[in-house]
Amino acid sequence: MSESPASLTARWGGTPVGLERLESEVDETYRAAFVDGSAAILKIAVAGTAHETLDFESAVVDAALATDPTLPLARTIATREGATRIEAGGRWARLVECLPGTDAAASIVDLVLVREIGRVAGLLTRALEGFRHPADERIVAWDVRRAPGLRSRIDSLPGAGVRDDVTGALDELEEALPTIERLPAQVVHNDINGGNVLVDRGRVTGIVDFGDAGFMPRVCDVGIAMSYTLGYTREPDVWAAPTRLLAGYRETVELSPDELAVLPVIVRARAAQRVLMSVAAAASSSEGRRDETERLARASADLRRLIAADDGGRGS
Repeated sequence: MSESPASLTARWGGTPVGLERLESEVDETYRAAFVDGSAAILKIAVAGTAHETLDFESAVVDAALATDPTLPLARTIATREGATRIEAGGRWARLVECLPGTDAAASIVDLVLVREIGRVAGLLTRALEGFRHPADERIVAWDVRRAPGLRSRIDSLPGAGVRDDVTGALDELEEALPTIERLPAQVVHNDINGGNVLVDRGRVTGIVDFGDAGFMPRVCDVGIAMSYTLGYTREPDVWAAPTRLLAGYRETVELSPDELAVLPVIVRARAAQRVLMSVAAAASSSEGRRDETERLARASADLRRLIAADDGGRGS
């Protein structure tokens, strides 16, 4: 890339006084601080990213806020010329609003706040009802419905127990997929994990990163969000936090009996998908990259807890 992150940020009209590299899985991401005390997030997409997908992510946020302006979402900031993205050395760069709060993954989250996360997730789903975009059916690697396609990676997993857990979760997902595909579908966030939820003093202050958003059965979005609660809560009952998030979600969006029935399957499938996506990624300690070895261990432990637990009736 020919331009530095600082010079890229300046193309929006303000020279940053500080740039902090943030952990990210795909985009090269920085928090830019300005002399007036404001901040923004600079996101530099990987080479080859289609501009249509970036435009879709911006459009999702704009559409949701047009329906519900109270949602804690970060808009893409336009340049002085009105562009929402700029090209730099074959890569697209965007500047996004910086919302207050701390990642749920780095916070102490109790069940009251978990329910609030679910309620806000439901509000977002409701705000996006009927929204469509030419790029909303793009292929997303983290689409939980694609998890069975990762079976070839199972042999690389460390330990027969983990391999059995993942195989079982994928088997039950494959069996449920025909039902899932018939359920109500719309554009959803598709990745409400602890790193994409900002919280502050018992409130949800942000839902960020629409990089995995797409048109799919809405139940996938709910199940994914439920699965990730294990990463930012410490409840002895493994299903306590997922069911509390579901309760908050259902305050604004009612789910059908068929949707409720497949939720435990999706919760486990997402944990299995996390295992397989982590084992395939090279562990790296480079700046801005996640530690895949640690992620693999956490995902494996979450899946083991879910499978070990009695999940009878947990989706209702």
